[in-house]
Amino acid sequence: MTSHEPPEPLLLLDKLTAVVDGHVALKGVTLSVARGDIHAVVGSPGSGKSTLVKVIAGLIPRTGGKLFFDGRPVDKHSAGSALRLGILAVHQEAGLLPGLSSIENVFMNREIRKFLFFNDRRRMKEQLLEAFRAMHLDIDPERPIRYFDGPVQQLIELAKLACFPSRLVIVDEPSSRIRPEDVEILQYLLSVLRQNGATILYVTGSMEEVFNFASRVTVLDHGEVVETSEISNVDKNQLVQLTYASLFSRKKLEKSNLELFYLNNLNRNILNNIPLPVLVADSQGSIILVNKCLESVAQISQADVTGKPIAEFLRLAPKESEALARDVRDRRRHSISGWQLSTLAAQAPVDLHVYPILDEDQSFMGTIYLVDVKDSPDVLAAHREALDGFQQNRRAIWEIAHEINNPLGIMLNYLTLIRSSSSVEEIQSSAAVIGRELKRVRRILSRVTGPGSDAHGKEAQASVRDAVAEVLSLLKLNLNEQITLGISLERDFMVPLEPDLLKQVILNIVLNAVEAMPQGGTLSIRQGCVARDGKGYATLTIHDTGGGIPPENLDRVFEPFFTTKSDTEARGLGLPLSKDIVSRVGGLIEVASAPTGTAITVSIPSKDVDFTSG
Repeated sequence: MTSHEPPEPLLLLDKLTAVVDGHVALKGVTLSVARGDIHAVVGSPGSGKSTLVKVIAGLIPRTGGKLFFDGRPVDKHSAGSALRLGILAVHQEAGLLPGLSSIENVFMNREIRKFLFFNDRRRMKEQLLEAFRAMHLDIDPERPIRYFDGPVQQLIELAKLACFPSRLVIVDEPSSRIRPEDVEILQYLLSVLRQNGATILYVTGSMEEVFNFASRVTVLDHGEVVETSEISNVDKNQLVQLTYASLFSRKKLEKSNLELFYLNNLNRNILNNIPLPVLVADSQGSIILVNKCLESVAQISQADVTGKPIAEFLRLAPKESEALARDVRDRRRHSISGWQLSTLAAQAPVDLHVYPILDEDQSFMGTIYLVDVKDSPDVLAAHREALDGFQQNRRAIWEIAHEINNPLGIMLNYLTLIRSSSSVEEIQSSAAVIGRELKRVRRILSRVTGPGSDAHGKEAQASVRDAVAEVLSLLKLNLNEQITLGISLERDFMVPLEPDLLKQVILNIVLNAVEAMPQGGTLSIRQGCVARDGKGYATLTIHDTGGGIPPENLDRVFEPFFTTKSDTEARGLGLPLSKDIVSRVGGLIEVASAPTGTAITVSIPSKDVDFTSG
């Protein structure tokens, strides 16, 4: 591609830099936007496009470089100075207040006045209605925004372009938030603004839009300008290659594909084995996955429905189908009561819940359909059959879902400590902890994925005292100053468990105890021994002074996924997993609770205990 500097720039950025949350988002960006141009800016996700828009609009301060507008330097730039200069930006997310009307939102801080002090609502309404007519938008400007769907709200945001004469109009990826048929309205509106003397800076990821109406294009990559050129000198393939080249270098592509492969397989395995009827459709509405439970419930096979339109499977009434399509298009959850599985005419109706799948940029990727079988006896029978198969693999699933979560959380805590530490010894100590936890994750994975995942060697031995000491060392960052420790480990006992598994059991119970005392309290850990049925057991009692477990929930604490915590991140797997580990070697876990606190006692067979002393 060839390029040349346009004459008479309205906007000129000279080696502009910007730092966002400690990350250098723009690195020496030089950009010239000619007066009267429609200048497109393209780049892959994370290239700095939205940051560039916010800097020009005065929402983010630049940390270096210069900004010139209409030939004059702009030193102290803010959102207010941008408005005074005639810079109007429409951002990716509509910045509208749902409780206010279109009039109040569009004219906020730009009200038309009469008699100097009073808002002229009649003139504002007339002006907005004129803009709506130009955009073929037939809505009531007095109605609160919350009653309109997402694409209509974005069009209301775009109506600002028609209501306020601006010298520079910046539009940040608008087509990703509006319907395809509305893109033409946007392009017409921008063309009218250009004819009236406005300059357009158009940020987009769509190559079609660039070639349809932009006159120049700038490619950004990782906060730097790759190239700027006249559209007439650009080949579409070249532009795509320049825009996404950094994503497709051979090494990165291989790495991305490998990570995508593992992630895709993990997601498929989780959805396929979850004991709930689930179906997944892609962004085009084609079925891509039917899990084992739904196959059993609906008496269908994955091969029969994969690739077919979701509408054929759902067979909804026209009104319900339209409501579902609208919510899916607007990225909203949707529920259908009394849905009939099309393959089971005699089966009682069930509820169907639909959830949009969005990526980190909030782009629509597809939908998950969950069949709620709680009130349907016919479906519950098939559900139990699928659940029985799921239970056979519960150990592997629990260990992946919960056992790995603890070392990962510990590693994140120590990484945070390293960032704030200035002591070499402290950094080395934290790095050693992270190294040990990484090895633990590796051992967990090897147990789950290797042959004989249930084979935890019978000759394994672990020290209870050492396990407690290591757990407390790992959790020192989680124990706040309001928690008092009381430790009694006078005698050590060896138990027939792998050290990692014993540590996992203690870690789960101690974390439960800490979470039960958000306002502080006393955490006591006491070691002892007991005789049961002619056998000696080492015991470890962990007591907290939290609020206790309600009596009605005491019998359920070992149920998988049951939790009394209000924290939505709680999974209810810690105690069930611990009980499962201990029971493998003939041990048991007992829970006693009162309003003054909870005591959990772990008893594990130990040759070090003289059972005659019990």
